[in-house]
Amino acid sequence: MKQKIHQAVMGNGMRLVAERLDHVHTAAFQFLFPAGSMADPVGMRGLSNILSDLMTRGAGKQNNREFNAAMDRLGVDFSTSSGVLNLRLAGNCLAENLEKALELFADMIRRPTLPEKELAPVVDLAMQDIRSTDDSPRKKVMLEVRKQHFPAPLGLDPRGEIKTLEKISINDVRSFHAKKLQPKDAIFSVAGRVDLDQVQAIAERFFGDWEAGTPSVLKEKPSSKKPARVHIHKETEQVHIGLAYPSVPVAHPDYFAALGMVQVLSGGMSSRLFTEIREKRGLCYSIWTTLSPLKHSGAILGYAGTTAARAQETLNLFISELSRVAEGVEEDEVQRLQVGLETSLLMQEDSSGARSNSLVSDIFNLGRVRPVEELREGIASITRKKIIDYAKRNPPSPLTLATIGPSKLKIS
Repeated sequence: MKQKIHQAVMGNGMRLVAERLDHVHTAAFQFLFPAGSMADPVGMRGLSNILSDLMTRGAGKQNNREFNAAMDRLGVDFSTSSGVLNLRLAGNCLAENLEKALELFADMIRRPTLPEKELAPVVDLAMQDIRSTDDSPRKKVMLEVRKQHFPAPLGLDPRGEIKTLEKISINDVRSFHAKKLQPKDAIFSVAGRVDLDQVQAIAERFFGDWEAGTPSVLKEKPSSKKPARVHIHKETEQVHIGLAYPSVPVAHPDYFAALGMVQVLSGGMSSRLFTEIREKRGLCYSIWTTLSPLKHSGAILGYAGTTAARAQETLNLFISELSRVAEGVEEDEVQRLQVGLETSLLMQEDSSGARSNSLVSDIFNLGRVRPVEELREGIASITRKKIIDYAKRNPPSPLTLATIGPSKLKIS
C-alpha cells in the first residue's frame, strides 16, 4: 500500500510532514526545535532542559492547573524534553481531538507563561534527577562514556549540572525561549488517521503568522578526542562497564551494515554477546551494544554489568566479540537480524507515535522521509559480506572505556 505523506515548508521556515494511517484511530505529533543543550549559554548548562519543563506550567490565558486540565479533558498524552541537539515536544490523542490539542500546543510553544513561581520547583526536580544518577550506576557509566567519547558540548549531560542550574533566573529562561524557539528550521510531524489537507490548514492557522526569527545554527562536530580511560571508584560487588567507539550517521552508505553488525552482537537472546558471555560463561547479568547515530557522526555504545571478580574477563571477552565479527558471520545470523528489524519496522507502522517520531527524525537527519519500502530494501540489503567488510574497516578502535567499581580494568 502506497504511503500517504504530505510535506511542506511554511513561509516562516517551519517544515511540516504528515502521514495518514488508515488503520489507527489516533493522531500523534511532534515538534522539534534546534534548541537542545548545545544551545545552552556558557555557564547555564541545563537551561534548555529547564525551559522544556517550565513550558508545561501554563500557556496562553491558562495557568498551570488549567492548562494541564485542558490537556486531560482531550485525553492528550504529552511530553517535553531537551536532548543534545533539539528540544522536543510530543503529543498523542484521538484523531478527532487533533485540532484542539494543537491549539493548546501552539500556546505552549508560542505563548508559555513561564511563571516565576514555578521556576524553583522545576529546578529542584532537575537537581533531584541529576542526583538520582548516583543510585543508577548503569546510567552514570553511560553518561560518562558519552562525555568522554563525544566532543563538548555534544557529549555533555543535557540535564546540566547542579552548580549551573542554581544560577538560572526566570529572565534567563524567558530570554532563551524568545531567542531559540523560532519556526525557522523547526520540524512539525503528524501521523495518524488525519486529513492531510486539514493538517496543512491547521498548521497555517496556528503557526503561519509566527515570524521566522533567526535561531542560531548548532554545528555537530565529529569527535577528535583521544580515547579515554575513566574509572569511578566505588566499593561494591557490582562493576559497570561502558564503552564507545566511532561509527556512522544515518545517511552513511554503511548505515545498514553497521546496524546489522550491532544486531549480530546484541539483537536478541541468540545474539553473540548474550550467548557467549552471559549464557555460556555466566560472566554478567546484562550486556548489550547499540548503534547511536547522530546527524553527522555516530558511535557504537556498549554496556556490561558484572561482578568485581569477573569484570576483567567480561571486558576482555566483550572486546574480543566486538573484534570477532570481522572474522565471519553466519547466514542464519543475518536471517535472524533481518526478521528482527523487519518486525520492528512493521510494529512502527502500527503506532502513530512511532511513525510521528520516524518522520521527524528522517527530516532532521536526512532532509527527507524514507519510504517504508526503502527501509525494507535497506534491511534486505544486509549481507554477511557487508557486515564483515564493515567490521574490518571499523574495528573497535579508538575505544573509550568507563568503569564503576572497586578496581580499574585494563585493555590488553
